[in-house]
This record gives sequence, C-alpha cells and structure tokens, in this order.
Amino acid sequence: MIDHRGSRGVSAAGVARIAGHLAVWPGLYAAAVLLLLTWLTNTTVGRSDLALGLGFVFLCGQAAYLLDRVKLSGDRMDPSDRASQPDRHAFLIGIARIARGLAATELLLASLIGAAMSPWLAPVPLGVGIGVWLYAGRPADPARPRPKDWPTAKALLVAAAHTALATAVIFALAPLAREHVVNLAEACVILSLLVLADAVVCDLDDLEADRTFGTRSVPVEIGVQRSWILAAVTYAGCGIAVWTLRPLRSAVVLTALLTVSCAAATVIRRRRDFIDARLIVLAALCLWLG
Repeated sequence: MIDHRGSRGVSAAGVARIAGHLAVWPGLYAAAVLLLLTWLTNTTVGRSDLALGLGFVFLCGQAAYLLDRVKLSGDRMDPSDRASQPDRHAFLIGIARIARGLAATELLLASLIGAAMSPWLAPVPLGVGIGVWLYAGRPADPARPRPKDWPTAKALLVAAAHTALATAVIFALAPLAREHVVNLAEACVILSLLVLADAVVCDLDDLEADRTFGTRSVPVEIGVQRSWILAAVTYAGCGIAVWTLRPLRSAVVLTALLTVSCAAATVIRRRRDFIDARLIVLAALCLWLG
C-alpha cells in the first residue's frame, strides 16, 4: 500500500531543497527585507512600483548568492562551501556554467528594472556583483583573508548589504519628507539587527567549515551558546524597537514570531533555508496586521 501523503511530503521537501540550491530563498529574503522596510516606515508605494522593487531586490539577492557559491570560475569555488553544504556544492558544480549565466542574466535584468524605477538604480546590480567578488571571490585562504573572513565581518557585511539594497529602492520609489528620513534611519537600524541575528544563526551551520578554513564568523569568535544568546537578545530587541514605529500589537506579534522561529531553528539541522524562507512569511503577516 502506497502512502501518498509521504510521497507528497518527500516531493515538497525535494522542491524546497532545490529552491535552496538555486538561491530562491535568499532572493525571497531580500524581498522580505524590502517589504519590512516599507512596513516599518509606513511608506505608500503603488502596486506596480512595489512589484518592480521586489523584482529588483529578488534578482539581486538570488544572483549574489549564486555568485558567492559558484564564483567566476570553477577553480575559485570555495572548499569551505563543500565542507559545510556538500549536497548544495555538488549540485552547483554540476550546473556551474548555467548558474553563472543565470546570475549574470539576473543582474542585467535587475539593471533594466532599476533603470525603470530610477536612473541611479541601474548600476546597483553591477555593484552587487562587484561586492560579491570583493567579499568572497576566491577560495578561503588563511594566509590571505578575504573580507568575509575578517572577525565577525561575515554577518555584519550581509546585514549591511541587505539593508542598503532595500534602502536604495525606498529612496527610488518614495519621496521622503524630513521626518520620514528619521523614521527610515530607525527602521534601517532595526532591520540591520534583524538580518545580523539571522546571519549569525545561519553561520552556525558553517561553524566547523569556517573554523577549518579561517573564516572568523561570529560563532567561531564567541562560540555556539553565546551566538544563540546574541541572536535571541537581538530578536527581542528588534521586536521591542518596532513599537516606536508601528502599533504595539505589531511589535508583540513580531517579537513572538521571531522568538518562535529562533526556537525552531535550534532543533533544525540545516537552518539557512528555513531562516531565509520564514522571513517572507513574517513580512506578509506584518503587512496584514497593518
């Protein structure tokens, strides 16, 4: 007797895994950061403009992750990626040329979308590609640390990149009054801390590989227990800080959701895809709450 429910479950898990390999979840994560920024600042954007903005950041986020994984050539692919996620590394090796072509096409398409929103957004995707190359465009080498390998820089740079990308889109889509700029600055701090906490949790997956290859991530520097404490405290602080920008019920719900997702991540063996995917759900709930 065939258990059809089990078959569907395996199929769904396989689709989710392939989506992770192809950087769908990192792309959606970038889109979620933009949605949360519009929500926190109470920015009014037309549906068509918002769709363009979401498409822009999704393409940039997906392309950046793919380029980080497959680099510009096979000899530059990172052995630390193979050590931390061997199944993903093996999958991407098999389609490395396709993945590089996809990333390049996405950056080009993002440039066209950016130009449709604002002329100065057009070169941003090129900056994304250059940023990934500078961040980790070659294999890990303890003798020549990359920016990614500097102490705690891995999470800090990811947080800064996501926040900067979303902020650029907000400036392109919505004229800002002086008081709005103040709110935007506060919202950027909140989101930077949220993305930082997420990055720290994701880096727990890479702990042994990062330690072996000389990437001094937050978990490598302060250990597993302190990394969990840092993430939990940061999530709580973000939720409380939201109260200064949005109604109390939104802050309470956001804090609860962040707490639950943090707790769930402690029992998930591979956390990165879960952390990336859950943010778009969280952003949608925040928008629904108003």
